Amino acid sequence: MIRINRTKEDIRLLEQIDKLGVIPSKLEGFDFSDTAVIKPWGYEYLVYENEDKTLCAWVLHLKNNGVSTSMHCHRNKKTRIVVLNGSILLQTLQKELRLSGRVEAVIDKAAFHSIIAISSDCIITEIESPSFKPDAVRWKDKWDRELQEYESKCKLIKTHRLPCPYRTDSSSYQEIVKLIMETGYIFNY
Repeated sequence: MIRINRTKEDIRLLEQIDKLGVIPSKLEGFDFSDTAVIKPWGYEYLVYENEDKTLCAWVLHLKNNGVSTSMHCHRNKKTRIVVLNGSILLQTLQKELRLSGRVEAVIDKAAFHSIIAISSDCIITEIESPSFKPDAVRWKDKWDRELQEYESKCKLIKTHRLPCPYRTDSSSYQEIVKLIMETGYIFNY
């Protein structure tokens, strides 16, 4: 397992972004159950959230080789990324790491990162603590979403209208449950 710790550079960059001002999310308090969030790079959907919202799991589908998420951080949450299908390049402000075949990374809160698909149809899960989507802040984005929190503009669609193999009503869901159960221990570093 790879650990990505927050650095002084991450902290300085977040302070700089805050001085510039950030466009707030319009989805604070939104119930993402059975809803996929359409992104320029593919889509993501919530597969698990505990009652007290201290832990959640999302599945991300990066549709094509070369697409990427924005360079962003999560102000107050840790993220565990596990590659379920394909290969990705995980970029931070300091390095690039290739992940595939269940190789995983734990990203500290406020550590900037981006995920780039290096194969087609990449599927990853992000297990996050706490569960609060507007926590994300974008720095660089080739889709013109810089300085925005989680989805100030987006399209939402019901998950049954897309290929979402890890939904709670699927046989693959148990794979996600196992990863979720391991995460409490992993986050205690």
